[in-house]
Amino acid sequence: MAQKVQTLDETLSDLKKIGKGLLVGETADILGLPADLIGLYYDVRYGETPKGIQSLIDTVGSEALAKKFMGESFPEFGMNLESAGRVMAPGALLTKAIASARLAARLKDTLPPGGGIGDLATETVGVGRVDDVPRTLAERLAMTRADDTGGPKKIGNESVTGEDEFFKDKVDVEARLNVDGTIFSNLINEIAKDGLGIDFTKPKKASEIKEYIETLPKSIYKSRLNAEALESGMFRYLDNNPDEVFKSKDELMEVATLFKPSINVTVGTLKKKQQIQNDLQNLVNERNQLDPADPRIPVLNDQIKLVEYEKNLYDDLSSGGKNLMSNESAQRIPVGLGGGQTGNQKVLVEEDAVHFVFHGDESDAQLMGKVIESDPNLRTKIDKDFARVEEYFKAVGNTTDLRKLENFKRHGFGFPGYMAHARGVGVKAPNPNNPMKPFNDLVINEIQSNQAGVKEVSLARDNKKLKESIKKLEQKMRLGTISAKDQRTLDLLKRKMNKPVYGDMMTNEKRADAFQIIKEDAKLKTGFFDYSKNRAVLTDNATKEFNSLQQAETNLDNVEKTMGPFKEAMFKTDSELNEARTVLTDYRRTKNRIKEDLGAFIDVMDVDYEMPKILASLMNLIEGRKAREAAPHFSIDDFSKILDYKGNNLEDFGRNFRKISKERYGFEGDLDPLIDVIGGKRPEKTQQRIENHFGFDKDYGMGIQKKENVRDYDIIDPDMTIDHYEDLTKGVNEGKISREDFEKFTTSPGTTYTDMPTYGDYVAVKKAVYGDNAFTNKKLADRTLNYILNDKERKLELNYLKAQAYNKFINHPKIAQDLDSDNILEIATRLEDLRKRQPDFTQLTDSQKLEFEKIQQDFETDFDMIPSELFIKRGKDDPGSILQEISKEVMEQWMSGRGNQKPRIYSTQGRTKYIAKKNELSTYLPRMTKSFFKGDKATFDRDEYLDAFDKASNIDSLAVFLATSIAKNELSNAMYPLNAMIAKKNLMNMEQSIKHLEEVRDAAVDRVQEANRRIEEYDANNDKTQILNDLKSKLPDDLKDSLDVVIRHQEGIEKLNENPAFSSSKQATELMVHQIINQARKLGYDRVIFPNVESYLKAGRTSEPIKRKAYGDPVNKVPYNFAIGSNVTDALKKYGSSYTTQPTYKAFKKGMVTQANQPVPPAEVNFGQQSRQNPVEDDMFRIIDLNDKEAAKKSTLKIPRMAKGGILNRFRKAS
Repeated sequence: MAQKVQTLDETLSDLKKIGKGLLVGETADILGLPADLIGLYYDVRYGETPKGIQSLIDTVGSEALAKKFMGESFPEFGMNLESAGRVMAPGALLTKAIASARLAARLKDTLPPGGGIGDLATETVGVGRVDDVPRTLAERLAMTRADDTGGPKKIGNESVTGEDEFFKDKVDVEARLNVDGTIFSNLINEIAKDGLGIDFTKPKKASEIKEYIETLPKSIYKSRLNAEALESGMFRYLDNNPDEVFKSKDELMEVATLFKPSINVTVGTLKKKQQIQNDLQNLVNERNQLDPADPRIPVLNDQIKLVEYEKNLYDDLSSGGKNLMSNESAQRIPVGLGGGQTGNQKVLVEEDAVHFVFHGDESDAQLMGKVIESDPNLRTKIDKDFARVEEYFKAVGNTTDLRKLENFKRHGFGFPGYMAHARGVGVKAPNPNNPMKPFNDLVINEIQSNQAGVKEVSLARDNKKLKESIKKLEQKMRLGTISAKDQRTLDLLKRKMNKPVYGDMMTNEKRADAFQIIKEDAKLKTGFFDYSKNRAVLTDNATKEFNSLQQAETNLDNVEKTMGPFKEAMFKTDSELNEARTVLTDYRRTKNRIKEDLGAFIDVMDVDYEMPKILASLMNLIEGRKAREAAPHFSIDDFSKILDYKGNNLEDFGRNFRKISKERYGFEGDLDPLIDVIGGKRPEKTQQRIENHFGFDKDYGMGIQKKENVRDYDIIDPDMTIDHYEDLTKGVNEGKISREDFEKFTTSPGTTYTDMPTYGDYVAVKKAVYGDNAFTNKKLADRTLNYILNDKERKLELNYLKAQAYNKFINHPKIAQDLDSDNILEIATRLEDLRKRQPDFTQLTDSQKLEFEKIQQDFETDFDMIPSELFIKRGKDDPGSILQEISKEVMEQWMSGRGNQKPRIYSTQGRTKYIAKKNELSTYLPRMTKSFFKGDKATFDRDEYLDAFDKASNIDSLAVFLATSIAKNELSNAMYPLNAMIAKKNLMNMEQSIKHLEEVRDAAVDRVQEANRRIEEYDANNDKTQILNDLKSKLPDDLKDSLDVVIRHQEGIEKLNENPAFSSSKQATELMVHQIINQARKLGYDRVIFPNVESYLKAGRTSEPIKRKAYGDPVNKVPYNFAIGSNVTDALKKYGSSYTTQPTYKAFKKGMVTQANQPVPPAEVNFGQQSRQNPVEDDMFRIIDLNDKEAAKKSTLKIPRMAKGGILNRFRKAS
């Protein structure tokens, strides 16, 4: 019998147990584990890892994938080693076993007789080596060198000569800070290598170790070590514990790695995003074609899971994704045909867009920078130490949870521990050495790290030496002995150390102080340590009871969700009618105020579409929305600007923006006129109901590229339609729109009928007639915004009319009687059975689709509501006749209340027909009533159009439209009546289950309240404030300051921010530049282009001029110098012969097609702007040639996270 193949989840579950088992009651050598967890799974199961999966592993790391499927409690292997877990567990060479298993799996079909995976794995572990498996610490400790006498060793040449060994080929696995090890910790690497050259044959005090590091010969090497020892908190730990004795480098390593960061670099491209969408769809389609028992189903499910994980990187925040291509059109360097004139970079030159996001992980949001193992039995020694600190500070804030750290200015990215990002664009550029093979260049549009500047100030505010300097200078000032120079120094230091507007960061020095505060408390016996320990018992119990309550609520919620569609169906008609009425009333009441708020941003242009960003969003032009149906029009960032949000925490705004909007506009219903109706935030309630058009962009010629599968919206507002047709006629008569293109705007492909005009049509015609920058004209922009808002009001009116008619129809006595018949009940039972087998109807197999279609057909036939036969008269009591009469009644009621004014909507039953014999367009329900050619002349008569519209829109035709829409959408496609019947049948059976689960939930609520009561009683009997004040009075000033900061954070008085892994803007820029070069090589680019400062400022729309002494200015003042100026230049110089500069840069404009369908070959176009005749290096375009040998080699090497120079250089210079 064939062995059943394990799923990915099962395999990972087994490995999870192995990993956790090693940590129970023993320490484990987990260096590098898992070497390639997902790869192992595929190797063992299939003999190889699919190319796509391997690519994903290379991108995000197998550990990240393991966490995705196994949960965050999965122990952190390889990248974040626990200091206490480096001694090899007996018989547990798990790292090498996995690598050996991979090798064995790939060779399993070629093994000699009798040789199995187990044999090969054992032999490899015991004798051989696998290249990518790091040595264990036990192995390294056992190894000796000929020159190793056990005494102290000299630091490498760089400490003596000052040479900068920046790029490294190999580093210790413990020192790696990212998945591929291309970023490493110098400090950890040197400790792992030789203990910093310290002789540990004699125990060393902490104070001696710090002094030793600080007195190393001056060099770049020493500078980096000092910088990292300070930033990592190691120096602060040594300061706090000067007499602590270290007997080995491993004990020092424990301190150096206490707060070891992760620096992940996630790279995304637009092409990759589109490829993922296609891959996922293909996999889903392939799976859905198979029988459920097919053995290939589990394999496809695994692959779908992994592709969905990668897709999640690109999904927007509202979908729970990481939004990797966030604000893809933001900050683009202008391009033009000459003189640096502004042009559409995206349309003219872009081949692809590339984003680089630098981030940590979930640990970054934790107060102590670590996610602790949730199961106390599985905690390592370090875990337990961290847990003790957490419990201590929970008591400080009287909470059961530590308050998470904040993360400001995330720029729309959803990655945990966001630190920085860069954006680039792929272009083709002239190659003078080989004109037939243009360069494939990556041009950087933006390098951004707001966090770096704040971190620099936070470190300075924590620095003991700077604080001491300020105190001494202040003392001089009080005594009146301060010099003018010292006064300037004092003023500068105090100004530079002002608290950042975003708040302080939870630096590693503060974390080291947090550990020390507990030690001091226990030593001083002030009582807070015992207070926190006793309180922790109560809060742990409260947390356990709260988790039980959450589980009870989840169980109840799951049952209610199961019945969700049915419950909704039971009350759908009444609730939808009320909702449709309320949202229309709210919209009319708030429209003018919202228009004012939107109009305030009408001057904010989207450079790619050369129109106000507001309009580009509302008309669904913004890239990233087009490929997905029902995506919202505005981002959270957009809403924050429209609603005039004054804070700087977008996550907090995202949690409260609906409340803010309701307070601003004062509407009554649940649907928000701005957020939902205009912003499209709840597509199931708005876009699918109000803007229900999904089609294709037309290929208009005129250089406008065709796009597939995009959402466009019909125009039903007559004023907007008339404006559109008037300009269409104008364009034809002025020769700007050809007869052929006119046909495309007025005739549906393959028919003689016209389509409804759409927003896409409107934009294309305006640009054809008035130029690409037509919408930069404020009058046109304002008029268009007004049209769009009126168009939405027309659609809300139509929605309300449909809801009225459907409600009356479904509650008609004859219809209710027909729906209760046995035939309809039998059909409803079949639908219920299908839904049980496949709740997600988007995932139906082919056979299930046929089954669903048969249910629809049977319902239409038995209910006598076949849409195509709706208007065949069979008697006044048939459903079709009843629906028509009700629709007519609704229309008459609407008109009678409005002076007999007809609804200003189109009937989709009407078509505009092209009559070839007359060479004109003729209408029996008007879209265009008189737009035809007489010779070469086209005409459009506005009055005739409105008159024909009024005549053709008689009450009967409008009623026909309403009835047909209801029959097709509400009755046939959505099956609402059948869902209502299923709900009616099943709700009775569900009541008992729901009653039991409610009892379980209520009991859990009682236990939670009792647990909280005990905590309140404990707090009432123990004066926390008095105990804390007693502790503060006995602590040193530095520890007292750190305690105050944490208390204010825990009590919600002042927030603390996450702590990025770099210490200054210079370090952030240097690290980012090297990673951009490394990743560009992997993406296959020939060169990386870093723009001149002037072009960068143009992209950021910064008007501040560049001032340099080299240009004759009195001072050097260069905006964004930290991001794109000297810091970038310094980093690029490390690439030697691969680095060049040039004053200007040109790219190839993409090929176009003329109106006559003639191709226009690519032409050179200026990229950016250069106004200097003899620019300095920073004001040049700086280029790295990735095909040059030096860059080809160095881009594969590893770099330290700390740049040369102390992290407080500018403060030291000031003092």
